[in-house]
Amino acid sequence: MPGEVPAGDSGEWRASLAVSPTQRSLVHLRGLAGALVAIVERWNPHARVTQDLFGFADLVAVIPGMPGTTYVQTTSGTNVAARLAKMRAEPVASRVRACLAAGNTVMVHGWRKAGARGKRKTWQLREVVVTPDELLNPSGAAARPTAAPRGRG
Repeated sequence: MPGEVPAGDSGEWRASLAVSPTQRSLVHLRGLAGALVAIVERWNPHARVTQDLFGFADLVAVIPGMPGTTYVQTTSGTNVAARLAKMRAEPVASRVRACLAAGNTVMVHGWRKAGARGKRKTWQLREVVVTPDELLNPSGAAARPTAAPRGRG
């Protein structure tokens, strides 16, 4: 399946076999002035599954101007609701609440290709900031589309 991967720190994209939502979010967050970002999702070869930090975070970022640390769960655009549901379920919900109580930010990044009919489709980011109210009330999330690095394909 054709996709794009970052060609470097410039945020430009080059053709490749496939790009994960985690890689797209990594490039997006690194594009924020001075942000430090690390992948914290790990492959467990014994269980043959990926394991997220605290059960929900794929990326951790320190973004200038934002208090605390930002924890990001990345997914495809169609799975944002499923990731939010995972954060509402125990034991993950108590871990998300602990991160938020410590003054940190928790987000879900959903990536999808979108564009006008007949025009080239580009990767679009839907960023949902998770709040304590969101954990209790599913309609409480603030979703905002965000400009993403433009890619080919």
